[in-house]
Amino acid sequence: MLPATPVLLADVLRVTPAQVGIFAAVAAVTALGGNVMWEWLADRHSSLRALRVVYLVGITTPIIYALSRTPWMLVAASISESLLATGLDIVWMMVVIDFAGARRATQSAAISGTLAGVRGIVAPLVGALIIRVAGVHAVYLTAAGFMSCGAWLACHQVRHGAESRDFALAPGRAALERA
Repeated sequence: MLPATPVLLADVLRVTPAQVGIFAAVAAVTALGGNVMWEWLADRHSSLRALRVVYLVGITTPIIYALSRTPWMLVAASISESLLATGLDIVWMMVVIDFAGARRATQSAAISGTLAGVRGIVAPLVGALIIRVAGVHAVYLTAAGFMSCGAWLACHQVRHGAESRDFALAPGRAALERA
C-alpha cells in the first residue's frame, strides 16, 4: 500500500498536514490499546487464533482506503492500520515461536524477517505498476485480496492443521506451563 497512500493522501483526498497529525495521534493512541488487546487475545486463546483476528481486522484498512472519498474517512483507516501493525509486531512473532519451537525459533524468525524484507522491496514496485495500470484504488483492492488470503490461511490452519499441535490451540499460559 506504500506507494498508493501518499498519492491518495496528497493528490486524491488533498489531506492537510494538520489532518495527517490527527491521523497520527489517533494511530498512536490506538497502538497503546492494541498492544494490550493483542497480548491478552494471544494469551487467552492462542497465537494462531490471535493472528487470524489480526488479519481480519487488517483487511479493513485497504478497504477503507479504497472507499475513502473524504480525508476524515481515514481516521478509521488509522485505527485499523495501527491495530494491524501492533498485531503483526506482537502476534506474528508469537506464532513463529510457537510453531518453530525453542530449538528452531531463531531460524524461523530469520526466515520471517528475510521474507518481510523481500516483500518490502518488491511490493512498492508492484504497487507502482498497479497504480500506473489500474489507478490508486486498485492497489488497495489488491492488498485486501492478499490480506484475505492470509486470513484464510490462518483460519485454515486453526481448523485443520493445528489440531495435532497442542500448543497452537492452547492458551498461552498453558503452553508456557508445559515448557
